[in-house]
Amino acid sequence: NRRIHPPPAAAPALDVKRAAGAPIPAREIKIDVVRVLSSCLCRRRDESFATRTKADVIASSAAVSASTANTVCPSSVVGDVGVPSVSFNRYSGVTEFLTCTFLWVNISGADGLGRYDNALSDGGRRIQWFAGKHVRADGQLVEHLSSSGRGDVLLWARPADDRGSALGPYVCLGRLRHVSHDPELIPVGFLWELLDRDAIVDFARSGGAGPFVEGLFCG
Repeated sequence: NRRIHPPPAAAPALDVKRAAGAPIPAREIKIDVVRVLSSCLCRRRDESFATRTKADVIASSAAVSASTANTVCPSSVVGDVGVPSVSFNRYSGVTEFLTCTFLWVNISGADGLGRYDNALSDGGRRIQWFAGKHVRADGQLVEHLSSSGRGDVLLWARPADDRGSALGPYVCLGRLRHVSHDPELIPVGFLWELLDRDAIVDFARSGGAGPFVEGLFCG
């Protein structure tokens, strides 16, 4: 008897939605941290680098990173009208990329002189940040953030009122180094060191960083 073999498996069909510009998960995107920092550390040096919302920041970061050889194609990242095609959780305080992580904070409590109490500590060298209430102390995100080998962590902050409503665009406060975290707190609390603090302070003292950053570091 002649054995009939099944036909060879067909090649996987092209992902039509992805090819047509469907959103790419943030975790698949390579971000060039050096290029991002050179564009926007503590202010919008490059006016094309939009920072009004998280989506703006992510789209701009992907766009400035796209000219490097090791990242995704620019057309796959930013649409023709500048609308980001990167999918991420807009309500989360953290966005993980393939090569780095962004942390997002709203800072409220400015007095009439623009000073922000308890936002930063140790002369602006450290900041307390809390993970979301659903983040488990023994979960992957906490392990990721506390590991020094998982790429840079960048801090993005914006002024907000006491209800958390934004009063301005996000500002990049540079790279963070994990100092410690308290898994007993709910939500989990992290203490971070601001690695680019000195450069930010020098720029703020020169008057070029804007009132929000000046209030944080020079108030």
